[in-house]
Amino acid sequence: MTKIYNSYCTVERFFNTFAMILIAAMMVIVVADVAGIFLANKPFPAALELTEFFMVAIVYSALAYTQSIKGHITIELFTERFGAKRRLIVETASFFIGLIFFVFLAWQTWNMFWYSLQIREIAFTAAFPLPRYPAKGLLFIGCVLMCIRFVAQIAGNIEALLKGN
Repeated sequence: MTKIYNSYCTVERFFNTFAMILIAAMMVIVVADVAGIFLANKPFPAALELTEFFMVAIVYSALAYTQSIKGHITIELFTERFGAKRRLIVETASFFIGLIFFVFLAWQTWNMFWYSLQIREIAFTAAFPLPRYPAKGLLFIGCVLMCIRFVAQIAGNIEALLKGN
């Protein structure tokens, strides 16, 4: 089981690295667009559409990794007074609610991606046609990765509760 989990963590890190590369690419595109407008009166072709697609890919590619390092915002207003066991129960319940939400989100993003792929959905830009289905596919992959992350965290919390940690 540890080998599967480690392989999954490698996939999470890969998608997180992919998100970082897209952030760098998006910065280059935006700088090139602004510089092109102000220096040569020629904007970067399809800069708006590319950054729009990159943002979806960046957010959903890094989502599961951020969850794995507990990088998401948590509100501990009430739970800070709980004991460790009760806090673990509340955390497990919140992971379960998150899992339900992301299962539905993954299901719907799959339908959206599949339809987009079937009709070869394209965003028509001033420069060139840009397919929309890759961004929708990354959205689906990000949701699936998040579901797997929630399942792993729920299993880890249940194991800790059963051991009495």
